[in-house]
Amino acid sequence: MKRRKTSLPVLAAALGLAVGAALLPLDVAAAAPEGALPAPTFDVPNTRPAWQNLALTPPMGYNNWAYFTYNSDEESLLAQAQSMHDSGLIAEGYDTLTIDDAWMTKDRGPDGRLVVDTAKFPDGMKAFGDKLHALGLKFGIYADAGTRTCGNYAGSFGFEDTDAKQFASFGVDYVKVDGCNMPGGSVADYKAAYQKWSDALASAGRPMVFSVSAPAYFQYAGADKWNDVIRFSGDVGNLWREGDDIAYASYGHDRVWNSIMNNYNYNVLLPQYAGPGHWNDPDFVMVGTNGLTRDEEHAQFSLYAQMAAPLFLSTDVTALSPDQLATIGNPEVIAIDQDKRGAQGYLVQRTADFDVLTKPLANGDRSVVMFNKSGSARTISTDVATVGAKGTVALRDVWKKETVGTTSSAISAVVPAHGVVMYRLTPAPAPANQARLSGDGTGTVAAGGSGAAKVNVTNTGTAPATNVRVRLNGGDGLNVAANSEVVLPRLDAGETAAVSFSIAATAAVPGGDSPANRLGHRG
Repeated sequence: MKRRKTSLPVLAAALGLAVGAALLPLDVAAAAPEGALPAPTFDVPNTRPAWQNLALTPPMGYNNWAYFTYNSDEESLLAQAQSMHDSGLIAEGYDTLTIDDAWMTKDRGPDGRLVVDTAKFPDGMKAFGDKLHALGLKFGIYADAGTRTCGNYAGSFGFEDTDAKQFASFGVDYVKVDGCNMPGGSVADYKAAYQKWSDALASAGRPMVFSVSAPAYFQYAGADKWNDVIRFSGDVGNLWREGDDIAYASYGHDRVWNSIMNNYNYNVLLPQYAGPGHWNDPDFVMVGTNGLTRDEEHAQFSLYAQMAAPLFLSTDVTALSPDQLATIGNPEVIAIDQDKRGAQGYLVQRTADFDVLTKPLANGDRSVVMFNKSGSARTISTDVATVGAKGTVALRDVWKKETVGTTSSAISAVVPAHGVVMYRLTPAPAPANQARLSGDGTGTVAAGGSGAAKVNVTNTGTAPATNVRVRLNGGDGLNVAANSEVVLPRLDAGETAAVSFSIAATAAVPGGDSPANRLGHRG
């Protein structure tokens, strides 16, 4: 969570395409130019070591904020945790439950430590974390780098070491540090505060993934500051909120969908910052929220997976339908998000109505998302070269869970309104029974004479060739003997056979002075 704004000024962002070492600022309202786009000059852009060697794939889990806001307590959160366990979501990778703002009281205790709100967590946070761990979940917790949290609870400014050690004593595995109420409010102030948090967590005695929120507070401050804070965040933490909150579930369908699109549009421009242990975080997955269509739920989940985004649900897991559970539990989409190469998918085509994104994967495959932004179904077309693949590829539709064909050129699909078609492209092997023939041979016969021509025929394919017919055709003044066609019963892969032909030259080439006629052949 971060401080919300009542108006949305035009976002200044940075296009995720490198020109030398410079980044190109542009306006997200204009985003990238329409049509085909140049590919970035990288596949895995951020190869710096991950902070504390943590979060080498995008974190996955649950956060209560967008659905329950301040109305969460131990009982309601454990119900979410139990449902995640029973539905198989934990086994699918959703392994962290994070409690957001308002778990603590308004003020610190006399010992300077944060005080747990025992009306919400009667047994304390250590006991709550133990219950999560018993279910197979990691324990995530919220703090704020400023003097007060966004909800006006006790902040951590000046208490970073104290709070990091307290979290370690709770058994915390993941720390989300917001940035409301920062004294000074400058880039330097935020950098200093988050550096203190990074140092404190690193020395707290327990590995804890660090989620930074600093970039979100400079989203509207200009591209230079925004990019500066994002780059800094990758040095001190594992993931970072770089922009607006997803709209609360209670706000209704249109605001939630528009909010998803807003966050997608700034996040898709940032592939240069992503990599193992470094993740752009466009906020929560809203599957199961207030009227989103099935196509919209598939779209958000696919786009987030394509962008290597953290996958944190913020919904009521206990109320999800079987189809919604199947959406967020789709193992093929999750595998694309969790791909160990860590590359964030990038735009290769953009128009007012649709986007095409490609993402290189660790095993040499690529994933491709064709996203229909418009309000009616439309055909979206791209091709193998545009999405960065080569040769012939097999197209696997990860939502249909079937291979739908192969292609070496066009890729096209009818895509529903606010929906996606998502393919995994795998290089297609050459046909097992392929054979290729080549031949060579020349000779000369004097006018009025006879002789023999020898031709070498080679199978350069990968399988045997049978009933190979080799024929020599005569030209002007040449008389090819009756055995002009030779049949080879079998020619194994890599094998060469020599074929002989008897030739007689009855006259010189008409109109020519040469005493000899040159032979040609074809096989």
